[in-house]
Amino acid sequence: MDSETSLDQLKYWLALLSLDAVGPVLARKVARTIESPSALYGESRKEQLEKLKFLGTRAVSLLSAAPDWKWVEQELNFIDNNEVRWVTINDQAYPNRLKHCEDAPPVLFYKGEINFNPDRVLAIVGTRKATRYGKDICREVVAGFEGTDTLILSGLAQGIDIAAHRAAMEFGLQTAGVLGHGLDHMYPAGHRPDALKMERKGGIITEFPSGTIPDPVNFPRRNRIVAGMCDVLLVVESGKKGGSMITAELALSYNRDVFAMPGRATDVLSEGCNYLIKTQRAGLAQSSRDIIYQMNWELKKPAIQQKIFVELTDQEKEILALFDRQEKWLLDDMVEAAGQNSSELSFLLLNLELNGLLRALPGKVYSRT
Repeated sequence: MDSETSLDQLKYWLALLSLDAVGPVLARKVARTIESPSALYGESRKEQLEKLKFLGTRAVSLLSAAPDWKWVEQELNFIDNNEVRWVTINDQAYPNRLKHCEDAPPVLFYKGEINFNPDRVLAIVGTRKATRYGKDICREVVAGFEGTDTLILSGLAQGIDIAAHRAAMEFGLQTAGVLGHGLDHMYPAGHRPDALKMERKGGIITEFPSGTIPDPVNFPRRNRIVAGMCDVLLVVESGKKGGSMITAELALSYNRDVFAMPGRATDVLSEGCNYLIKTQRAGLAQSSRDIIYQMNWELKKPAIQQKIFVELTDQEKEILALFDRQEKWLLDDMVEAAGQNSSELSFLLLNLELNGLLRALPGKVYSRT
């Protein structure tokens, strides 16, 4: 995916970002008002600054300053020499979910082959000190999306983050890691081989230019990109404080759906997850099915349906056989025909629906897919 913004046009975005105190919010307001930052540095500069007067005297003063053209040229050389790709907030390819966040970064730099706008984006975050249980749960959740157009997003950190990325690669899903530093660094350094593998189907993303070190002050900014790019944020193992909890609060502020894996009351690494569930900031998720069901996602997995049919229980096969008699069934009619109580039948129907064999319609009606 190549940017609609040329390298020459990118130069003016970098010029804008080189100005002191011009952050994402102000840069976004500029992007909304004028067609391209290049207009700020052309013959119509005075006219463009006039359009921006509504931002206030201080903002116009900041935007009137001379850019650091030497730094801009250095950054362009780094991009050109290191196979760095980019997408700007005015491009159609920019992450559409993130674009609607007020503090979305005006430019994203990345490496790899990333579809920023797939059917669904699941962000998975958690502690750097993940247990084997947490990593296994993470893998099981990701496995539930195998064969679908789902981007698994995280921060490439130790623990749950890297477990999510590795699981995505194992099950053939696109995965992207959002960094808190420039693309000339890798933190932690031991994850460089993973990052290179991710570039084959996904990649690494940052808003930070080269030369930006992995400073702790950068990670909240990284977290907001994770929160803004996703449909759903899942927290797997987290203390009551830390980056995962910050990301969860950011996701809530962006009106994203947040889920958390519950844990034992005495487990320090479950305090954050249990707190999110207890305060109703997050839905309870024990598997991918909980997320899929509550989000009402219809996953299309035609390649594995035959395998799923072979693995059906006898009860599920009996229910599926009802649809050989008629195309659609009311839930109440199926209760009588199948000889199951309502709760047992609902559970079996959910399994068949998640396996792509049945479709739930309005009015408690079910049909074959």
